[in-house]
Parts: sequence; structure tokens; C-alpha cells
Amino acid sequence: MLRSFFLVGLLALPLPAFAQNAAPAPMRHMSITKTPAAKTSAPEPAAEEDKAVAPPAKESPAPKALKPQDALKKTDTLTDWPYYADLMTIDNDTALDKVIRAVDIDPGSVPPKGLFYLAKALSERKRYEEAAFYYYAGQLRATFDMARFPPYAPSETAVKLDRRTEDQIGSVPKADTVIINPHEPISILALSIGSPIARWAMADAARLDAVMEKVRLWDAATPYAYLPDYDLSHAAPFDKWPSLLTKTRNDYFTRVRQIARGLTAIRPVEPSPSFSRP
Repeated sequence: MLRSFFLVGLLALPLPAFAQNAAPAPMRHMSITKTPAAKTSAPEPAAEEDKAVAPPAKESPAPKALKPQDALKKTDTLTDWPYYADLMTIDNDTALDKVIRAVDIDPGSVPPKGLFYLAKALSERKRYEEAAFYYYAGQLRATFDMARFPPYAPSETAVKLDRRTEDQIGSVPKADTVIINPHEPISILALSIGSPIARWAMADAARLDAVMEKVRLWDAATPYAYLPDYDLSHAAPFDKWPSLLTKTRNDYFTRVRQIARGLTAIRPVEPSPSFSRP
């Protein structure tokens, strides 16, 4: 009886993985004495610690950072970003998400103006976390554009010389040298859409830190492969761009850290107790 019980218990066990698909072994001829079937007790429930626990989900690795010299492209090899028309005609979330997918596929081709308009569309739909990411990514890249395509004074042949004499001028002071800033339109755009996004981001120093860390990682791994849509005729030499990019990034994130520390230091002012007459 003990032998029969042992055989029944053994056959009830699951096969090891390597044996589940193996061919059955040939049976030996033997006589079996019929005995009443032995009752088997129900298996005890597995202890809580013995249950299989799924491993924690692995976080996506941070994108690989590019060296500044590898991230930069000469503008004469680039083409216009083709999704401005889609951005200007967005009227629902489906159309907006379509543009976001296009940006995710080729983020390096998106100029700062495209990132700003995308942030604007997201902000208008109260999607502030996404809006803040694209807004500050655009701000960082626009800041670098100001370094590599700086404002300039027009050539002397383009300036109308003031031919009046000192007597004719009198007490009217001469105008300062004219400076042409090709970035003025995009600066106005950024200022016009930034207020609600900045209020959301700066309401919490930890929130601002989190957004900026995403921007930093994204920018480090995303090439500057976009064609700006402003005057590029007074660009800094291309071999200077890597050092300008490094300096721009360092200065930008240093300022952000200073702002975050300032926000942390601010404590809300307790309202004074209301005055009531006895």
C-alpha cells in the first residue's frame, strides 16, 4: 500500500521543464495487486513568501548623450520643418498627438519655434507637464541660437549717414548704433505664451527640477539638426559652435538651479489674524 501511495504521489507531481516534451519510457511488465485507493490530503496552501513575485519593472535607460561636435549640423545641409501647418490648424487632441508623434520620431529637426507652438497648444489644453517640457527645451535651444547667430550691426553701406551739421542737430542727441536682432520675433512669441507654463512649473521647486532634468537629458541626446527660420548670415564660425553649446547649457541650467533654490527658500507668509471688535 505504501508503494502504491508513493507511485500515485509521484505521478501527480508536475514534470520538470526538460522532461515535459520527452518521449515516454517503455513500461516493464509487472503484476499489480489491487488495493483500495489511498486518500490523499489536499496540499497545504503555499506560504506567502513562497509565491512567485514579479520583478519590478525596469526603468527605461537614459538616452545616450551626444558629444557637442556630433550633435551639431551645418545649416546648409538642413531643410525646413514640415509640420508648421499642422501645428497652426490643431483643433483637437487627436491632431495634437499626431504632431507630438512626429516630433518624437525626429526631435532634432524641430526648431525652437516649433517647440514653442507645441507648448502653446498643450498649455491651452491644460497639459502643463508636457507644455513645460517642450517650452523649456525650446527656450534652451533658442538661447543657443542667439549665441551662434548673434545680433549684429548693419554694414556702413546699409546705414543712412546723418549728414546734418551740429547746428542743424542742435540739442537732439544722435541715435545709438542700430543693432539687428534676428531673434526678436521668437523672443516675443516665447514671452507671449510662457506665463501660464512658468506659473505651473515654478509653483513647486521639485516640479521645476523634474522638468529640467528631462529637458537636460533630451537635449544632450538630441542633435541640433533643425533649420532656423531667421537670418543666418552673421553666424559664428562653425568650429566655435561646440564650445558655445557647452557654455550655453552650463549657463542655462546654472540659472535654473538658482531659481529653484530661490523658490525653495521662499516661505509662504502666514495671514495676520483678522481684527474683530469686541
